[in-house]
Amino acid sequence: METRKAPSLVELCIETAIDNRKYLGDVGDVDFMFLEQILSHCSKEQLMHIEKSTKGRDLSAVTGKFWKRIFRQEFGSKATDELIQNIEEAEKMKQKKISYTWLKLYQAKLKSQEEEENEVGERVKRLYEKDGARRQSRQVRVCNKVEPSHKRKSNFGGETQPMSKVRKRFQNCLEVRNARAMKTKKATNY
Repeated sequence: METRKAPSLVELCIETAIDNRKYLGDVGDVDFMFLEQILSHCSKEQLMHIEKSTKGRDLSAVTGKFWKRIFRQEFGSKATDELIQNIEEAEKMKQKKISYTWLKLYQAKLKSQEEEENEVGERVKRLYEKDGARRQSRQVRVCNKVEPSHKRKSNFGGETQPMSKVRKRFQNCLEVRNARAMKTKKATNY
């Protein structure tokens, strides 16, 4: 049978801080070793709150790797690797150390993403307006019927002259005359 060792007071404090991490604010003079154990359990909102609340102390030495992990989770490994490569190239070109924190890089990336989303939204809005204008121009318009200025003169029976000419031509055509002759022949044969 194994005997369990009782947790130390420090371990109990760390566990209590982890359990109540949503209430953490200014971490003041807490040792980095303890902070690393506590902050590894924090969400990005909690990390941001703790860093903003802590006055007079730079926590980027502890939180840097957590922000890098969050950056990688949200924006992907490719974006993270490209960012690191760009920073290394910039350092080589200037031959001096560039100071950055992963929190600032994360915030800058969020801001640029928000700007891109706004730009895409504006582009979609313009396309919808353009399409609406195009549809508006292609709509069917109702026009008032304009009556002719003069009416055609008609012959007897209310028919217009061109229609009577057509009817006469039809009655005088060979096929109609043959059909009439056949009818009269049949009528006389019975």
